[in-house]
Amino acid sequence: MRNVIVTTLFALLTVLSGNAMASDDMPTIAVFTKNTTNPAYQAFRIAADQIGRSAGVKILHFVPKQPDNVDEQKAMVEQVLKDRPDAVVFIPVDDVAMIDSVKKLNDAKIPIVLAANPLPGDFVTYVGADDFEIGTREARYLFEELGGKGKIVVIEGTAGAPTNRERVRGYKRALAEYPAIEVLGFGAGNYQEPDAKQVMEKFLEQYQQIDAVLSANDSMALGALEALKPPTARRS
Repeated sequence: MRNVIVTTLFALLTVLSGNAMASDDMPTIAVFTKNTTNPAYQAFRIAADQIGRSAGVKILHFVPKQPDNVDEQKAMVEQVLKDRPDAVVFIPVDDVAMIDSVKKLNDAKIPIVLAANPLPGDFVTYVGADDFEIGTREARYLFEELGGKGKIVVIEGTAGAPTNRERVRGYKRALAEYPAIEVLGFGAGNYQEPDAKQVMEKFLEQYQQIDAVLSANDSMALGALEALKPPTARRS
């Protein structure tokens, strides 16, 4: 995520240096992130603010109050279309539902740097990761550590998120390579620590033996670890 942040903001500042920054007015960048609960997006916003201050750029954040809410993000795009910032950093909450909103930004000729999740449209650039490859490598590493056999549970992210879809696809690719790995169950942790903790607690009630947990991000892994602690050792 750190590389995504740096590359994204560098790309936008390059655009502004040839456009809005030639004006006497302070240029404005609208930054769209998915939620306030994922530490990765919190870090993204902090980095945007820091770079904005150092470059003399005004940063405006647009974050759904309800995590990953499509309707809220669509409404925020409508507001940005009225306000007309000099550029937009856009992390879509859904790579299908937000296509029309991106088209509106394109039609308004507002430069966009797309980050994290790809979708159709015209962009200055796209900055992201290969989540299919990330999922494949993560699963292979775990399966190797298990000696190629064992019983596991999988904690997924948000169902509609392209990052989750691609990482789970990568898991399934790796599972096909390790037939002695048995998946006991899949559960949606929504990329959130508390949700993952609840999912893991249910897994522990259902299955007597769990050899490992495959988690789609670090926050959910922390939730799984919290569920594995003795009750007296858990955070209140």
